[in-house]
Amino acid sequence: MKLSIKPKKQSYEIVFGRYLFQRIADESKKDKKYAIITDSNIKDIYATKLKGLLDKKGIKNHILVFKAGEKSKNIETCLKIIDSLSKLRYNRNDVIMALGGGVVGDMAGWIASNYLRGIDYIQIPTTIVAQADSSIGGKTAINTKFGKNLIGAFKQPIKVYIDVDTIKGIDETNLSSGLAETIKHAVIQDKKFFNYLNNNMDKILNKDPESLLELAKQNCKIKGKIVKKDPYEKNIRVIVNYGH
Repeated sequence: MKLSIKPKKQSYEIVFGRYLFQRIADESKKDKKYAIITDSNIKDIYATKLKGLLDKKGIKNHILVFKAGEKSKNIETCLKIIDSLSKLRYNRNDVIMALGGGVVGDMAGWIASNYLRGIDYIQIPTTIVAQADSSIGGKTAINTKFGKNLIGAFKQPIKVYIDVDTIKGIDETNLSSGLAETIKHAVIQDKKFFNYLNNNMDKILNKDPESLLELAKQNCKIKGKIVKKDPYEKNIRVIVNYGH
């Protein structure tokens, strides 16, 4: 007997805008629980706000927080979060929300790919790097003592919310890192976008909301086009690693 099973192709919506936290709460469902995975930097800035909005809608949710920084991106930290999910009786009907930068997105996505053999997750990136790159495309991973991102999985989110107002709070170093990722995208794929960056850099550096929206949209357009062609990084997707 020969059995052929083709997994369903997954696509997802990327929502761009400002003040999106109310929309996130409005679009969440009462028959699900939501685990807001975040770090210690983001917890008091955005996680408590999102939790409050979900509470007002009568939606069950919990904040699961870890110490901010790359050092937390390991299996020990992830297992502690998985233990919390188990104690809180999260099941496959429930959803993880990855609220934060690239480290949060990587960890929450990896946890979502492994907990109960996989549950849904939503990306809510709060840095330019995460909004431009890491929240799009489903690459998730954690580090080991032997190297970075050595344990990982491809796990696409069910939705991505890019709220450019979250960029207002980032410092100059993180802003510069994000813009480096943005310039890289323009160099490898889009001359017109490169010219836009060159002509509007002052607005971007001043965190002009409309410029940040254009930045996010163009980055996701470029990243999405590449990921669509090569979702598992077997050929063309490696160009996104240019400059790493």
